[in-house]
Amino acid sequence: MKNKKRVKFSISFKFITIFSIILFLFFSVSTFMVFYFVGNDLVEKEELSNMEVNDLVSLNVQTSFQEIQSSVNGYMNAVMLFQDDVLYENKANLLFNDLCYRTPQVKFVYTPATGVFTENKFLEAHPEVQEVFILWLEKQDTLKKKVTAGRPQIKNISSLYNQGVICLLFPFQNPKTKQNEVVAVGIDEKQLKSILEASPNNSSFVITEEGICIIDPKDDKVLSAADYSTQPFVSQLIKNRSKTSNGNYKDVDSTVTSYYNANSILGNTMYVVTYFVPTETLSEISKLVFRVILVGVFIYFLGIFIILIFSRRIAKTIERLVYITERVGQRDYSTKLKPSSKDEVGYLTKSVNQMQDSLRNLQAQNFKYEKYSNKMIAQKAISEELYIKGVNRNATVLYANIKDFEKFTENQEGPETISFLNAWYEKVESCVEKTGGYIDNIYGDSFLIVWGTVATSENPVTDAWNAVRCALLLRIAAYEVNLKQKAKNLPLMELCCGLSSGVVTAGEIGFSQRADYTILGSIVSEAKQIRNKGKFTGTDVILSKSSYDLVCGKIIAEKLEDSLEKPVYALINAIGLKGPADLNSLKMFLAGQERK
Repeated sequence: MKNKKRVKFSISFKFITIFSIILFLFFSVSTFMVFYFVGNDLVEKEELSNMEVNDLVSLNVQTSFQEIQSSVNGYMNAVMLFQDDVLYENKANLLFNDLCYRTPQVKFVYTPATGVFTENKFLEAHPEVQEVFILWLEKQDTLKKKVTAGRPQIKNISSLYNQGVICLLFPFQNPKTKQNEVVAVGIDEKQLKSILEASPNNSSFVITEEGICIIDPKDDKVLSAADYSTQPFVSQLIKNRSKTSNGNYKDVDSTVTSYYNANSILGNTMYVVTYFVPTETLSEISKLVFRVILVGVFIYFLGIFIILIFSRRIAKTIERLVYITERVGQRDYSTKLKPSSKDEVGYLTKSVNQMQDSLRNLQAQNFKYEKYSNKMIAQKAISEELYIKGVNRNATVLYANIKDFEKFTENQEGPETISFLNAWYEKVESCVEKTGGYIDNIYGDSFLIVWGTVATSENPVTDAWNAVRCALLLRIAAYEVNLKQKAKNLPLMELCCGLSSGVVTAGEIGFSQRADYTILGSIVSEAKQIRNKGKFTGTDVILSKSSYDLVCGKIIAEKLEDSLEKPVYALINAIGLKGPADLNSLKMFLAGQERK
Protein backbone atom coordinates (compact mmCIF):
# COMPACT_ATOMS: atom_id res chain seq x y z
CA MET A 1 0.00 0.00 0.00
CA LYS A 2 2.86 2.37 0.75
CA ASN A 3 4.39 1.76 -2.67
CA LYS A 4 1.03 2.45 -4.27
CA LYS A 5 0.79 5.73 -2.40
CA ARG A 6 4.25 6.75 -3.56
CA VAL A 7 3.32 6.02 -7.18
CA LYS A 8 0.00 7.84 -6.84
CA PHE A 9 1.44 11.01 -5.34
CA SER A 10 4.37 10.96 -7.71
CA ILE A 11 2.06 10.95 -10.73
CA SER A 12 -0.27 13.56 -9.25
CA PHE A 13 2.65 15.83 -8.43
CA LYS A 14 3.98 15.43 -11.96
CA PHE A 15 0.67 16.29 -13.57
CA ILE A 16 -0.05 19.22 -11.27
CA THR A 17 3.40 20.67 -11.96
CA ILE A 18 3.11 20.28 -15.73
CA PHE A 19 -0.44 21.61 -15.70
CA SER A 20 0.58 24.67 -13.65
CA ILE A 21 3.56 25.50 -15.87
CA ILE A 22 1.56 25.15 -19.09
CA LEU A 23 -1.32 27.22 -17.75
CA PHE A 24 1.02 29.93 -16.49
CA LEU A 25 2.90 30.11 -19.79
CA PHE A 26 -0.33 30.07 -21.74
CA PHE A 27 -1.86 33.01 -19.91
CA SER A 28 1.41 34.94 -19.83
CA VAL A 29 2.01 34.58 -23.54
CA SER A 30 -1.68 35.12 -24.36
CA THR A 31 -1.83 38.33 -22.34
CA PHE A 32 1.35 39.63 -23.95
CA MET A 33 0.15 38.77 -27.46
CA VAL A 34 -3.30 40.26 -26.90
CA PHE A 35 -1.93 43.56 -25.60
CA TYR A 36 1.09 43.99 -27.87
CA PHE A 37 0.04 42.23 -31.05
CA VAL A 38 -3.72 41.89 -31.15
CA GLY A 39 -4.15 45.38 -29.69
CA ASN A 40 -1.86 46.92 -32.30
CA ASP A 41 -3.54 44.94 -35.06
CA LEU A 42 -6.95 46.13 -33.92
CA VAL A 43 -5.79 49.73 -33.81
CA GLU A 44 -4.31 49.40 -37.31
CA LYS A 45 -7.52 47.84 -38.56
CA GLU A 46 -9.55 50.62 -36.96
CA GLU A 47 -7.28 53.17 -38.64
CA LEU A 48 -7.94 51.54 -41.99
CA SER A 49 -11.63 51.33 -41.17
CA ASN A 50 -11.54 54.97 -40.14
CA MET A 51 -10.20 55.91 -43.58
CA GLU A 52 -12.95 53.91 -45.26
CA VAL A 53 -15.62 55.52 -43.06
CA ASN A 54 -14.17 58.97 -43.80
CA ASP A 55 -14.28 58.27 -47.54
CA LEU A 56 -17.91 57.22 -47.23
CA VAL A 57 -18.91 60.21 -45.10
CA SER A 58 -17.01 62.58 -47.41
CA LEU A 59 -18.83 61.17 -50.42
CA ASN A 60 -22.20 61.50 -48.65
CA VAL A 61 -21.55 65.11 -47.58
CA GLN A 62 -20.29 66.13 -51.01
CA THR A 63 -23.22 64.41 -52.73
CA SER A 64 -25.69 66.13 -50.40
CA PHE A 65 -24.29 69.60 -51.10
CA GLN A 66 -24.08 68.91 -54.82
CA GLU A 67 -27.69 67.73 -54.88
CA ILE A 68 -28.77 70.87 -53.01
CA GLN A 69 -26.84 73.08 -55.42
CA SER A 70 -28.24 71.21 -58.41
CA SER A 71 -31.81 71.50 -57.11
CA VAL A 72 -31.41 75.24 -56.45
CA ASN A 73 -29.87 75.74 -59.92
CA GLY A 74 -32.88 74.05 -61.43
CA TYR A 75 -35.17 76.23 -59.36
CA MET A 76 -33.32 79.40 -60.43
CA ASN A 77 -33.44 78.48 -64.11
CA ALA A 78 -37.17 77.91 -63.85
CA VAL A 79 -37.77 81.19 -62.01
CA MET A 80 -35.81 83.18 -64.57
CA LEU A 81 -38.03 81.91 -67.39
CA PHE A 82 -41.07 83.85 -66.21
CA GLN A 83 -39.50 86.66 -64.16
CA ASP A 84 -41.43 89.24 -66.17
CA ASP A 85 -44.73 87.33 -65.89
CA VAL A 86 -47.54 89.11 -64.03
CA LEU A 87 -48.01 85.93 -61.98
CA TYR A 88 -44.33 85.73 -61.25
CA GLU A 89 -44.73 85.90 -57.47
CA ASN A 90 -47.25 83.03 -57.32
CA LYS A 91 -45.28 80.85 -59.69
CA ALA A 92 -42.02 81.52 -57.88
CA ASN A 93 -43.62 80.59 -54.57
CA LEU A 94 -44.97 77.36 -56.05
CA LEU A 95 -41.55 76.46 -57.44
CA PHE A 96 -39.89 77.27 -54.11
CA ASN A 97 -42.39 75.13 -52.19
CA ASP A 98 -41.69 72.28 -54.60
CA LEU A 99 -37.96 72.80 -54.03
CA CYS A 100 -38.44 72.61 -50.24
CA TYR A 101 -40.58 69.48 -50.62
CA ARG A 102 -37.96 67.71 -52.75
CA THR A 103 -35.01 69.08 -50.79
CA PRO A 104 -36.14 69.42 -47.15
CA GLN A 105 -32.67 70.62 -46.06
CA VAL A 106 -33.27 73.96 -47.81
CA LYS A 107 -34.73 76.67 -45.54
CA PHE A 108 -34.30 79.77 -47.71
CA VAL A 109 -32.84 80.87 -51.04
CA TYR A 110 -31.49 84.35 -51.83
CA THR A 111 -30.43 86.04 -55.07
CA PRO A 112 -30.14 89.76 -55.79
CA ALA A 113 -32.67 89.33 -58.61
CA THR A 114 -35.36 87.46 -56.67
CA GLY A 115 -34.71 88.39 -53.06
CA VAL A 116 -35.25 85.86 -50.24
CA PHE A 117 -37.71 82.96 -50.50
CA THR A 118 -38.17 81.26 -47.10
CA GLU A 119 -39.63 77.89 -46.10
CA ASN A 120 -42.88 78.43 -44.18
CA LYS A 121 -41.96 76.83 -40.85
CA PHE A 122 -38.57 78.51 -40.83
CA LEU A 123 -40.25 81.84 -41.60
CA GLU A 124 -42.66 81.34 -38.68
CA ALA A 125 -39.72 80.72 -36.34
CA HIS A 126 -37.68 83.61 -37.78
CA PRO A 127 -39.87 86.37 -39.25
CA GLU A 128 -36.80 88.57 -39.63
CA VAL A 129 -34.93 86.01 -41.72
CA GLN A 130 -34.72 88.22 -44.84
CA GLU A 131 -33.53 91.40 -43.11
CA VAL A 132 -31.02 89.57 -40.93
CA PHE A 133 -29.51 87.64 -43.80
CA ILE A 134 -29.29 90.58 -46.21
CA LEU A 135 -27.70 92.73 -43.50
CA TRP A 136 -25.12 90.00 -42.88
CA LEU A 137 -24.42 89.47 -46.58
CA GLU A 138 -23.86 93.18 -47.22
CA LYS A 139 -20.87 93.03 -44.88
CA GLN A 140 -19.29 90.08 -46.74
CA ASP A 141 -17.64 91.87 -49.66
CA THR A 142 -14.66 89.51 -49.79
CA LEU A 143 -16.95 86.52 -49.64
CA LYS A 144 -19.10 87.78 -52.52
CA LYS A 145 -16.04 88.47 -54.64
CA LYS A 146 -14.86 84.88 -54.22
CA VAL A 147 -18.29 83.56 -55.19
CA THR A 148 -18.72 85.77 -58.27
CA ALA A 149 -15.22 84.74 -59.29
CA GLY A 150 -16.58 81.21 -59.56
CA ARG A 151 -15.57 79.65 -56.22
CA PRO A 152 -18.42 78.33 -54.00
CA GLN A 153 -18.25 79.11 -50.27
CA ILE A 154 -19.65 77.51 -47.11
CA LYS A 155 -20.36 79.54 -43.96
CA ASN A 156 -21.81 78.88 -40.52
CA ILE A 157 -24.57 81.44 -39.89
CA SER A 158 -26.10 79.65 -36.88
CA SER A 159 -25.52 82.74 -34.70
CA LEU A 160 -27.95 84.74 -36.88
CA TYR A 161 -30.90 82.46 -36.03
CA ASN A 162 -29.79 80.71 -32.83
CA GLN A 163 -30.06 77.30 -34.55
CA GLY A 164 -27.80 75.25 -36.77
CA VAL A 165 -27.91 76.89 -40.20
CA ILE A 166 -25.30 76.53 -42.96
CA CYS A 167 -25.07 78.99 -45.82
CA LEU A 168 -24.01 77.62 -49.22
CA LEU A 169 -23.04 80.40 -51.64
CA PHE A 170 -22.32 79.69 -55.29
CA PRO A 171 -22.28 81.67 -58.56
CA PHE A 172 -25.27 81.70 -60.92
CA GLN A 173 -25.13 83.31 -64.37
CA ASN A 174 -28.09 85.58 -64.91
CA PRO A 175 -29.44 84.78 -68.40
CA LYS A 176 -30.33 88.45 -68.94
CA THR A 177 -27.17 90.19 -67.77
CA LYS A 178 -24.84 87.25 -68.58
CA GLN A 179 -23.01 87.99 -65.33
CA ASN A 180 -22.42 85.84 -62.27
CA GLU A 181 -24.64 86.55 -59.32
CA VAL A 182 -24.40 85.22 -55.79
CA VAL A 183 -26.95 82.56 -54.88
CA ALA A 184 -27.17 81.90 -51.14
CA VAL A 185 -28.93 78.82 -49.77
CA GLY A 186 -29.80 78.44 -46.08
CA ILE A 187 -29.48 74.77 -45.07
CA ASP A 188 -30.74 73.17 -41.85
CA GLU A 189 -27.70 71.56 -40.25
CA LYS A 190 -29.80 69.00 -38.36
CA GLN A 191 -31.09 67.62 -41.67
CA LEU A 192 -27.50 66.76 -42.61
CA LYS A 193 -26.37 65.11 -39.36
CA SER A 194 -27.57 61.68 -40.41
CA ILE A 195 -24.94 61.51 -43.18
CA LEU A 196 -22.22 61.50 -40.50
CA GLU A 197 -23.52 58.26 -38.92
CA ALA A 198 -21.55 55.77 -41.02
CA SER A 199 -20.20 53.69 -38.11
CA PRO A 200 -20.99 53.42 -34.38
CA ASN A 201 -17.26 53.30 -33.52
CA ASN A 202 -16.32 56.52 -35.35
CA SER A 203 -17.25 60.17 -35.00
CA SER A 204 -17.23 62.73 -37.81
CA PHE A 205 -17.58 66.49 -38.18
CA VAL A 206 -17.33 68.96 -41.06
CA ILE A 207 -15.37 72.23 -41.03
CA THR A 208 -14.96 75.06 -43.52
CA GLU A 209 -11.67 75.89 -45.19
CA GLU A 210 -11.07 78.40 -42.35
CA GLY A 211 -11.56 75.63 -39.74
CA ILE A 212 -15.07 76.67 -38.55
CA CYS A 213 -17.39 73.83 -37.58
CA ILE A 214 -20.53 73.58 -39.75
CA ILE A 215 -21.79 70.00 -39.11
CA ASP A 216 -21.19 68.14 -35.86
CA PRO A 217 -23.11 65.57 -33.75
CA LYS A 218 -22.81 68.05 -30.85
CA ASP A 219 -25.24 70.96 -31.35
CA ASP A 220 -23.21 73.37 -29.23
CA LYS A 221 -20.23 73.03 -31.59
CA VAL A 222 -22.34 74.20 -34.52
CA LEU A 223 -24.24 76.92 -32.60
CA SER A 224 -21.00 78.39 -31.29
CA ALA A 225 -19.30 78.00 -34.67
CA ALA A 226 -16.42 76.22 -32.95
CA ASP A 227 -13.04 77.24 -34.36
CA TYR A 228 -10.84 74.18 -35.08
CA SER A 229 -8.10 76.22 -36.72
CA THR A 230 -6.13 76.07 -33.45
CA GLN A 231 -5.86 72.30 -33.85
CA PRO A 232 -2.41 71.50 -35.29
CA PHE A 233 -3.76 69.13 -37.90
CA VAL A 234 -6.39 71.68 -39.04
CA SER A 235 -3.85 74.48 -39.34
CA GLN A 236 -1.69 72.09 -41.33
CA LEU A 237 -4.61 71.32 -43.65
CA ILE A 238 -5.34 75.01 -44.18
CA LYS A 239 -1.68 75.84 -44.70
CA ASN A 240 -0.94 73.07 -47.18
CA ARG A 241 -4.38 72.93 -48.80
CA SER A 242 -4.14 69.16 -48.45
CA LYS A 243 -6.61 66.83 -50.14
CA THR A 244 -6.32 64.19 -47.42
CA SER A 245 -4.52 63.87 -44.09
CA ASN A 246 -4.36 61.46 -41.14
CA GLY A 247 -2.66 61.30 -37.77
CA ASN A 248 -3.28 62.06 -34.10
CA TYR A 249 -6.09 64.34 -32.99
CA LYS A 250 -7.04 65.69 -29.56
CA ASP A 251 -10.47 67.26 -29.15
CA VAL A 252 -10.47 70.78 -27.72
CA ASP A 253 -12.76 69.56 -24.93
CA SER A 254 -10.81 66.41 -24.12
CA THR A 255 -7.35 65.22 -23.14
CA VAL A 256 -7.80 61.91 -24.96
CA THR A 257 -5.76 61.42 -28.13
CA SER A 258 -7.65 60.04 -31.12
CA TYR A 259 -6.74 58.91 -34.60
CA TYR A 260 -8.25 61.06 -37.33
CA ASN A 261 -8.59 61.06 -41.11
CA ALA A 262 -9.53 64.19 -43.10
CA ASN A 263 -10.80 64.58 -46.67
CA SER A 264 -11.30 67.82 -48.55
CA ILE A 265 -14.46 68.17 -50.65
CA LEU A 266 -16.07 70.73 -52.96
CA GLY A 267 -12.76 72.19 -54.10
CA ASN A 268 -11.19 72.52 -50.63
CA THR A 269 -14.11 74.60 -49.36
CA MET A 270 -14.84 71.99 -46.67
CA TYR A 271 -13.04 69.22 -44.79
CA VAL A 272 -14.70 66.07 -43.45
CA VAL A 273 -12.86 64.79 -40.36
CA THR A 274 -13.47 61.28 -38.95
CA TYR A 275 -11.82 59.99 -35.79
CA PHE A 276 -11.91 57.17 -33.21
CA VAL A 277 -10.47 56.67 -29.72
CA PRO A 278 -8.09 53.65 -29.60
CA THR A 279 -8.03 53.66 -25.82
CA GLU A 280 -11.59 52.36 -25.88
CA THR A 281 -10.44 49.38 -27.94
CA LEU A 282 -7.59 48.64 -25.53
CA SER A 283 -9.97 49.01 -22.61
CA GLU A 284 -12.23 46.36 -24.10
CA ILE A 285 -9.21 44.11 -24.58
CA SER A 286 -8.24 44.59 -20.93
CA LYS A 287 -11.72 43.60 -19.81
CA LEU A 288 -11.59 40.52 -22.03
CA VAL A 289 -8.18 39.46 -20.70
CA PHE A 290 -9.35 39.95 -17.12
CA ARG A 291 -12.36 37.71 -17.74
CA VAL A 292 -10.14 35.09 -19.38
CA ILE A 293 -7.80 35.13 -16.38
CA LEU A 294 -10.74 34.64 -14.00
CA VAL A 295 -11.88 31.68 -16.05
CA GLY A 296 -8.28 30.42 -16.10
CA VAL A 297 -8.02 30.52 -12.31
CA PHE A 298 -11.23 28.55 -12.06
CA ILE A 299 -9.95 26.02 -14.60
CA TYR A 300 -6.65 25.76 -12.73
CA PHE A 301 -8.22 24.72 -9.43
CA LEU A 302 -10.70 22.51 -11.22
CA GLY A 303 -7.79 20.84 -13.02
CA ILE A 304 -5.95 20.18 -9.77
CA PHE A 305 -9.08 18.64 -8.31
CA ILE A 306 -9.48 16.37 -11.35
CA ILE A 307 -5.79 15.37 -11.27
CA LEU A 308 -6.05 14.35 -7.61
CA ILE A 309 -9.09 12.20 -8.34
CA PHE A 310 -7.35 10.76 -11.38
CA SER A 311 -4.22 9.80 -9.43
CA ARG A 312 -6.27 8.02 -6.79
CA ARG A 313 -7.76 5.85 -9.49
CA ILE A 314 -4.34 4.63 -10.61
CA ALA A 315 -4.11 2.23 -7.66
CA LYS A 316 -7.45 0.74 -8.65
CA THR A 317 -6.22 0.49 -12.23
CA ILE A 318 -3.24 -1.59 -11.17
CA GLU A 319 -5.47 -3.93 -9.19
CA ARG A 320 -7.74 -4.33 -12.23
CA LEU A 321 -4.72 -5.09 -14.46
CA VAL A 322 -3.63 -7.84 -12.11
CA TYR A 323 -7.13 -9.30 -12.28
CA ILE A 324 -7.18 -9.05 -16.10
CA THR A 325 -3.83 -10.80 -16.52
CA GLU A 326 -5.11 -13.63 -14.32
CA ARG A 327 -8.22 -13.95 -16.53
CA VAL A 328 -6.05 -13.95 -19.67
CA GLY A 329 -4.05 -16.80 -18.15
CA GLN A 330 -7.36 -18.66 -17.93
CA ARG A 331 -8.15 -17.79 -21.61
CA ASP A 332 -10.85 -15.33 -20.72
CA TYR A 333 -10.45 -12.27 -22.98
CA SER A 334 -13.73 -10.53 -22.28
CA THR A 335 -12.62 -8.05 -19.58
CA LYS A 336 -11.44 -4.63 -20.83
CA LEU A 337 -9.99 -1.71 -18.88
CA LYS A 338 -10.01 1.83 -20.24
CA PRO A 339 -6.53 3.45 -20.04
CA SER A 340 -6.63 6.24 -17.47
CA SER A 341 -3.13 7.71 -18.00
CA LYS A 342 -0.18 7.89 -20.40
CA ASP A 343 2.50 6.79 -17.94
CA GLU A 344 3.86 3.25 -17.58
CA VAL A 345 0.59 2.01 -16.11
CA GLY A 346 -1.30 3.55 -19.01
CA TYR A 347 0.95 1.88 -21.58
CA LEU A 348 0.58 -1.45 -19.83
CA THR A 349 -3.21 -1.03 -19.82
CA LYS A 350 -3.17 -0.16 -23.51
CA SER A 351 -1.03 -3.21 -24.37
CA VAL A 352 -3.32 -5.56 -22.48
CA ASN A 353 -6.36 -4.02 -24.14
CA GLN A 354 -4.77 -4.35 -27.59
CA MET A 355 -4.17 -8.02 -26.96
CA GLN A 356 -7.77 -8.50 -25.88
CA ASP A 357 -9.07 -6.33 -28.75
CA SER A 358 -7.32 -8.56 -31.25
CA LEU A 359 -9.06 -11.61 -29.84
CA ARG A 360 -12.37 -9.76 -29.53
CA ASN A 361 -12.10 -8.46 -33.12
CA LEU A 362 -11.42 -11.97 -34.34
CA GLN A 363 -14.60 -13.13 -32.66
CA ALA A 364 -16.53 -10.18 -34.05
CA GLN A 365 -15.17 -10.85 -37.55
CA ASN A 366 -16.29 -14.45 -37.32
CA PHE A 367 -19.75 -13.28 -36.25
CA LYS A 368 -19.98 -10.75 -39.08
CA TYR A 369 -18.68 -13.31 -41.58
CA GLU A 370 -21.46 -15.71 -40.62
CA LYS A 371 -24.12 -12.99 -40.56
CA TYR A 372 -23.40 -11.15 -43.80
CA SER A 373 -21.67 -13.79 -45.98
CA ASN A 374 -23.31 -16.78 -47.65
CA LYS A 375 -22.65 -19.79 -45.44
CA MET A 376 -22.52 -22.14 -48.43
CA ILE A 377 -19.79 -20.03 -50.06
CA ALA A 378 -17.91 -19.73 -46.76
CA GLN A 379 -17.94 -23.47 -46.18
CA LYS A 380 -16.85 -24.29 -49.73
CA ALA A 381 -14.15 -21.63 -49.63
CA ILE A 382 -12.75 -23.13 -46.42
CA SER A 383 -12.85 -26.64 -47.90
CA GLU A 384 -11.29 -25.28 -51.13
CA GLU A 385 -14.20 -26.50 -53.26
CA LEU A 386 -14.42 -23.13 -55.02
CA TYR A 387 -12.19 -22.16 -57.90
CA ILE A 388 -11.76 -18.56 -56.77
CA LYS A 389 -9.72 -17.42 -59.81
CA GLY A 390 -12.73 -17.85 -62.09
CA VAL A 391 -14.50 -20.68 -63.89
CA ASN A 392 -17.25 -20.91 -66.52
CA ARG A 393 -20.52 -22.60 -65.51
CA ASN A 394 -23.97 -23.18 -66.99
CA ALA A 395 -26.31 -21.34 -64.64
CA THR A 396 -29.77 -19.85 -64.25
CA VAL A 397 -30.21 -16.49 -62.55
CA LEU A 398 -33.28 -14.78 -61.12
CA TYR A 399 -33.19 -11.01 -60.79
CA ALA A 400 -36.12 -9.48 -58.89
CA ASN A 401 -37.18 -6.19 -57.38
CA ILE A 402 -40.21 -4.45 -55.91
CA LYS A 403 -42.01 -2.33 -58.50
CA ASP A 404 -41.96 1.43 -57.84
CA PHE A 405 -40.25 0.89 -54.49
CA GLU A 406 -39.85 4.61 -53.78
CA LYS A 407 -43.58 5.18 -54.26
CA PHE A 408 -44.39 2.03 -52.30
CA THR A 409 -42.47 3.32 -49.26
CA GLU A 410 -43.04 7.08 -49.65
CA ASN A 411 -45.23 7.26 -46.52
CA GLN A 412 -42.87 5.17 -44.39
CA GLU A 413 -40.08 6.34 -42.11
CA GLY A 414 -36.56 5.05 -42.80
CA PRO A 415 -36.56 2.53 -39.92
CA GLU A 416 -39.97 1.20 -41.05
CA THR A 417 -38.61 0.63 -44.57
CA ILE A 418 -35.57 -1.25 -43.24
CA SER A 419 -37.81 -3.37 -41.00
CA PHE A 420 -40.11 -4.21 -43.94
CA LEU A 421 -37.18 -5.20 -46.20
CA ASN A 422 -35.62 -7.38 -43.49
CA ALA A 423 -38.94 -9.24 -43.02
CA TRP A 424 -39.27 -9.64 -46.80
CA TYR A 425 -35.74 -11.03 -47.22
CA GLU A 426 -36.43 -13.59 -44.51
CA LYS A 427 -39.14 -14.98 -46.83
CA VAL A 428 -36.85 -14.72 -49.86
CA GLU A 429 -34.11 -16.67 -48.08
CA SER A 430 -36.63 -19.40 -47.20
CA CYS A 431 -37.69 -19.70 -50.86
CA VAL A 432 -34.07 -19.89 -52.01
CA GLU A 433 -33.13 -22.57 -49.47
CA LYS A 434 -36.10 -24.73 -50.56
CA THR A 435 -34.95 -24.65 -54.19
CA GLY A 436 -31.19 -25.16 -53.71
CA GLY A 437 -29.93 -21.76 -54.87
CA TYR A 438 -28.04 -18.95 -53.18
CA ILE A 439 -28.48 -15.20 -52.98
CA ASP A 440 -25.54 -13.66 -54.82
CA ASN A 441 -26.29 -10.02 -54.04
CA ILE A 442 -28.87 -7.73 -52.45
CA TYR A 443 -29.25 -4.20 -53.88
CA GLY A 444 -31.72 -2.54 -51.49
CA ASP A 445 -35.14 -3.51 -52.91
CA SER A 446 -33.70 -5.85 -55.59
CA PHE A 447 -31.73 -9.11 -55.38
CA LEU A 448 -29.95 -11.70 -57.56
CA ILE A 449 -30.32 -15.47 -57.02
CA VAL A 450 -28.10 -18.04 -58.79
CA TRP A 451 -28.41 -21.79 -59.52
CA GLY A 452 -25.59 -23.74 -61.17
CA THR A 453 -22.41 -22.32 -59.62
CA VAL A 454 -21.92 -22.64 -55.85
CA ALA A 455 -25.32 -24.35 -55.49
CA THR A 456 -25.95 -26.70 -58.42
CA SER A 457 -27.62 -29.97 -59.31
CA GLU A 458 -24.97 -30.46 -62.04
CA ASN A 459 -27.87 -30.38 -64.54
CA PRO A 460 -28.84 -27.10 -66.29
CA VAL A 461 -32.45 -28.29 -66.74
CA THR A 462 -32.82 -29.06 -63.03
CA ASP A 463 -31.21 -25.72 -62.08
CA ALA A 464 -33.61 -23.85 -64.37
CA TRP A 465 -36.58 -25.77 -62.94
CA ASN A 466 -35.44 -24.90 -59.38
CA ALA A 467 -35.32 -21.24 -60.41
CA VAL A 468 -38.93 -21.49 -61.69
CA ARG A 469 -40.00 -23.13 -58.43
CA CYS A 470 -38.34 -20.33 -56.50
CA ALA A 471 -40.16 -17.72 -58.61
CA LEU A 472 -43.52 -19.41 -57.86
CA LEU A 473 -42.67 -19.53 -54.15
CA LEU A 474 -41.78 -15.83 -54.26
CA ARG A 475 -45.18 -15.16 -55.86
CA ILE A 476 -46.87 -16.91 -52.91
CA ALA A 477 -44.63 -15.02 -50.42
CA ALA A 478 -45.57 -11.70 -52.04
CA TYR A 479 -49.25 -12.68 -51.83
CA GLU A 480 -48.86 -13.36 -48.07
CA VAL A 481 -47.12 -10.00 -47.57
CA ASN A 482 -49.96 -8.22 -49.37
CA LEU A 483 -52.57 -9.87 -47.16
CA LYS A 484 -50.89 -8.20 -44.16
CA GLN A 485 -50.48 -4.92 -46.04
CA LYS A 486 -54.16 -4.91 -46.97
CA ALA A 487 -55.18 -5.60 -43.37
CA LYS A 488 -53.20 -2.54 -42.29
CA ASN A 489 -54.58 -0.46 -45.19
CA LEU A 490 -51.05 -0.06 -46.60
CA PRO A 491 -49.89 -0.07 -50.25
CA LEU A 492 -49.54 -3.52 -51.87
CA MET A 493 -46.19 -4.86 -53.04
CA GLU A 494 -45.77 -5.79 -56.72
CA LEU A 495 -42.89 -8.17 -57.44
CA CYS A 496 -41.07 -8.20 -60.79
CA CYS A 497 -38.81 -11.20 -61.61
CA GLY A 498 -36.64 -11.98 -64.61
CA LEU A 499 -35.12 -15.45 -65.30
CA SER A 500 -32.31 -16.17 -67.74
CA SER A 501 -30.03 -19.17 -68.36
CA GLY A 502 -26.62 -19.53 -69.95
CA VAL A 503 -22.88 -19.49 -69.34
CA VAL A 504 -21.49 -17.30 -66.56
CA THR A 505 -18.03 -16.80 -65.08
CA ALA A 506 -17.91 -17.37 -61.31
CA GLY A 507 -15.01 -16.24 -59.17
CA GLU A 508 -13.67 -14.05 -56.40
CA ILE A 509 -13.72 -10.29 -57.07
CA GLY A 510 -12.28 -7.70 -54.67
CA PHE A 511 -8.98 -6.95 -52.95
CA SER A 512 -6.79 -8.48 -50.27
CA GLN A 513 -8.89 -7.20 -47.34
CA ARG A 514 -12.36 -7.57 -48.87
CA ALA A 515 -13.64 -9.88 -51.62
CA ASP A 516 -16.94 -11.39 -52.82
CA TYR A 517 -17.56 -14.60 -54.75
CA THR A 518 -19.92 -13.58 -57.54
CA ILE A 519 -20.77 -14.12 -61.21
CA LEU A 520 -20.29 -12.21 -64.45
CA GLY A 521 -22.16 -12.78 -67.69
CA SER A 522 -24.68 -11.47 -70.18
CA ILE A 523 -27.54 -13.48 -68.67
CA VAL A 524 -27.39 -11.25 -65.58
CA SER A 525 -28.01 -8.17 -67.71
CA GLU A 526 -30.67 -10.06 -69.65
CA ALA A 527 -32.50 -11.03 -66.44
CA LYS A 528 -32.41 -7.39 -65.27
CA GLN A 529 -33.72 -6.23 -68.62
CA ILE A 530 -36.60 -8.66 -69.07
CA ARG A 531 -37.91 -8.35 -65.50
CA ASN A 532 -38.92 -4.80 -66.45
CA LYS A 533 -41.45 -6.36 -68.85
CA GLY A 534 -43.50 -7.36 -65.84
CA LYS A 535 -44.02 -3.69 -64.96
CA PHE A 536 -45.85 -3.07 -68.21
CA THR A 537 -47.63 -6.39 -68.85
CA GLY A 538 -49.34 -6.94 -65.49
CA THR A 539 -47.32 -10.11 -64.78
CA ASP A 540 -44.71 -10.86 -62.15
CA VAL A 541 -42.30 -13.47 -63.63
CA ILE A 542 -40.71 -13.23 -67.11
CA LEU A 543 -38.53 -15.98 -68.63
CA SER A 544 -35.93 -15.53 -71.33
CA LYS A 545 -36.00 -17.96 -74.27
CA SER A 546 -32.94 -19.74 -72.87
CA SER A 547 -34.72 -20.51 -69.59
CA TYR A 548 -38.02 -21.29 -71.31
CA ASP A 549 -36.38 -23.88 -73.61
CA LEU A 550 -35.01 -25.74 -70.54
CA VAL A 551 -38.31 -25.99 -68.63
CA CYS A 552 -41.02 -25.62 -71.27
CA GLY A 553 -42.28 -29.16 -70.65
CA LYS A 554 -42.94 -28.44 -66.97
CA ILE A 555 -44.60 -25.04 -67.04
CA ILE A 556 -47.53 -23.09 -68.40
CA ALA A 557 -46.15 -19.96 -70.06
CA GLU A 558 -47.19 -17.55 -72.77
CA LYS A 559 -44.99 -15.71 -75.22
CA LEU A 560 -45.15 -11.91 -74.93
CA GLU A 561 -44.94 -9.45 -77.77
CA ASP A 562 -41.52 -7.90 -77.42
CA SER A 563 -39.25 -5.53 -79.34
CA LEU A 564 -36.13 -7.44 -78.25
CA GLU A 565 -34.27 -9.78 -80.61
CA LYS A 566 -35.13 -12.76 -78.40
CA PRO A 567 -38.69 -13.55 -77.31
CA VAL A 568 -39.69 -13.61 -73.64
CA TYR A 569 -42.36 -15.59 -71.83
CA ALA A 570 -44.71 -14.85 -68.95
CA LEU A 571 -44.65 -17.64 -66.35
CA ILE A 572 -48.29 -18.55 -65.57
CA ASN A 573 -47.91 -21.70 -63.46
CA ALA A 574 -46.27 -25.10 -63.19
CA ILE A 575 -48.11 -27.98 -64.85
CA GLY A 576 -50.22 -29.86 -62.30
CA LEU A 577 -50.37 -27.10 -59.72
CA LYS A 578 -53.51 -25.26 -58.66
CA GLY A 579 -53.69 -21.67 -59.75
CA PRO A 580 -53.82 -19.62 -62.95
CA ALA A 581 -54.09 -21.63 -66.15
CA ASP A 582 -53.58 -18.86 -68.70
CA LEU A 583 -52.27 -15.31 -68.96
CA ASN A 584 -55.63 -13.65 -68.34
CA SER A 585 -56.29 -15.67 -65.19
CA LEU A 586 -52.76 -14.82 -63.96
CA LYS A 587 -53.36 -11.11 -64.51
CA MET A 588 -56.73 -11.43 -62.75
CA PHE A 589 -55.04 -13.16 -59.83
CA LEU A 590 -52.33 -10.51 -59.52
CA ALA A 591 -54.76 -7.64 -59.99
CA GLY A 592 -57.35 -9.28 -57.75
CA GLN A 593 -55.09 -8.89 -54.75
CA GLU A 594 -55.90 -5.19 -54.83
CA ARG A 595 -59.65 -5.77 -55.04
CA LYS A 596 -59.90 -8.13 -52.09
